[in-house]
Amino acid sequence: MLPEPIKKRLEKLDVAIKKLEEIGSCSLDDFLVDWKLQDIALRNIQVSVECCLDIGTYILSKLGKEIPDTYVGIIEKLSDYSIIDKELSSFLKDYVKLRNIIVHEYLSIDFQKIYNFLKNLHIFKKYSQSILSYFSKQG
Repeated sequence: MLPEPIKKRLEKLDVAIKKLEEIGSCSLDDFLVDWKLQDIALRNIQVSVECCLDIGTYILSKLGKEIPDTYVGIIEKLSDYSIIDKELSSFLKDYVKLRNIIVHEYLSIDFQKIYNFLKNLHIFKKYSQSILSYFSKQG
């Protein structure tokens, strides 16, 4: 059975992904000149990554494992414990780094790079599938 905190975060992740997919369907030129689309993209990338991190922290906590003191460390631990695979871990670490740029280095955001990330949203879907698979095996 899927714990309620996980269910809520997967639902929030799904909503954020849908918004990002809609933005990703516009052209690069339109995206680069539309501050509203840019703001929506930034916020929903941040929310998506934070949902993944919250889920990872929850799982590590329930396993009785030490919670890493970095966000990248959370993703690495999920891979170390075979909750997600190495390839997914690598992609997610890039999204975590992007989230950190969005939150902390917001004066120097490269919106071309943001747009490119919008073309790889399958990473979040794969993460959701991995989490659902993990919990289905827990019985």
